[in-house]
Amino acid sequence: MSIRQAVRAIVVAAPLLLSAACAGDAPTAIRPSGAAQFRRSGGEGEAPLPAPAPVVVPSVAATWSGLLSYPGSTRQESWIVRMDQKEATLDGTVERTVVGLSEGGKYKFVGSITSAGVVTLSIDNGGESNSRSTYRGQLSADGLSIEGTFTSYGVNSLPIPLTLYR
Repeated sequence: MSIRQAVRAIVVAAPLLLSAACAGDAPTAIRPSGAAQFRRSGGEGEAPLPAPAPVVVPSVAATWSGLLSYPGSTRQESWIVRMDQKEATLDGTVERTVVGLSEGGKYKFVGSITSAGVVTLSIDNGGESNSRSTYRGQLSADGLSIEGTFTSYGVNSLPIPLTLYR
């Protein structure tokens, strides 16, 4: 075979070989730089996708306290909130005492916290199954306070500001 014939064979065969190699059909595929974007899913030897990063929620397991002031009234309640936490799920108790009086109560709650620090509590007021109050707040950047609102169960209940402190 002359040099001229060898060059002609290479010129004819090269596009076919390159096409098969770049498509990944050849067992030893030669891929141009950046060809990873052309891979087909489920192909042999593909690296698995990385696992999603775990969702990290801030820790709020602690004893928190706050003073709830009812609008248009001199009535205030002292709050002691004991929170337990398992990942993003919260539970514990709220002890509410009317300032200046011995009346109050201790109530159980369940709740959650998001990775953005949003705390939501559903407080069981006892009695009927629909007698639940809610607290929703935002954990501060330093993790030392939760600024939010308390909404009592009932027909005309409005959110009342309540900040809890560690």
